[in-house]
Amino acid sequence: MTTFPLLTCCELLSIDPKTLRNWLRQANMSLQVHPTDRRAKCLSMEQVQHLAALHHRALPSNRTETSSVSEPIPLPDEATRLKQIAYLEAQMASFHQQLTQLYQPPPVMLPTPAQQKQIMLQEDVPTSAQEVSGDGAPDTGRQYSWIPLPAESRRRRVVPLIEYGAAGTYVIVCPQQGELLLAPDTPAWFAWLASISSFRFVGKAGRLGACRGYDQGPRRTWYAYRTIHQRDYKHYLGTTDHLTISCLEHMAATFQSYVE
Repeated sequence: MTTFPLLTCCELLSIDPKTLRNWLRQANMSLQVHPTDRRAKCLSMEQVQHLAALHHRALPSNRTETSSVSEPIPLPDEATRLKQIAYLEAQMASFHQQLTQLYQPPPVMLPTPAQQKQIMLQEDVPTSAQEVSGDGAPDTGRQYSWIPLPAESRRRRVVPLIEYGAAGTYVIVCPQQGELLLAPDTPAWFAWLASISSFRFVGKAGRLGACRGYDQGPRRTWYAYRTIHQRDYKHYLGTTDHLTISCLEHMAATFQSYVE
């Protein structure tokens, strides 16, 4: 019995596979299994001719005489597969060896004793960076002054610090005099504040920096400042006699409220 695969049937009837399945459903036809390959679905010659007659299709005479079902491709035997696997393994080993040679670092060439002696003689000759005296010998007695780099010369100025300590008291640290034993809100306290131009304050509820204003005179005003979230804040504190602990704590708490 002559049979045709589905793709060949579509070519004979000049239709697509979806249309062929619709025609088979309408004609109540079922697909047949090839006698030598059960994976292949096909139609008999009578079924193809019946579909062509139902839908007025002309079949080419040269394609209907012989079967178009191709025989299944024979698989290689076990010995052939083993030979192919061995060949592939040999190729992979060769490629791996070539890659290893490509990525291998070049050998380090050490200088010969003659080259080492020549290098030592060259190091004994004074270079242009050294000062040479009048008799041709390098001047090793001259001392060169060290010039700092621009980044090294820019240093932050250390200012006095007033900080609330763990013991419940305020600690005053001066960069020049060290820790000062000053009681807040006393004449010595205000006299010390009048002698400086800026300080840092770290209180119970916040912190701030304080500096004098640009006005002249012994009663110059003070301003508190702090940078919060890349924004600069500045508030007026008053003159030196107004810089009490309560005033500084209140202003530090105000700045801290901006953070929250």
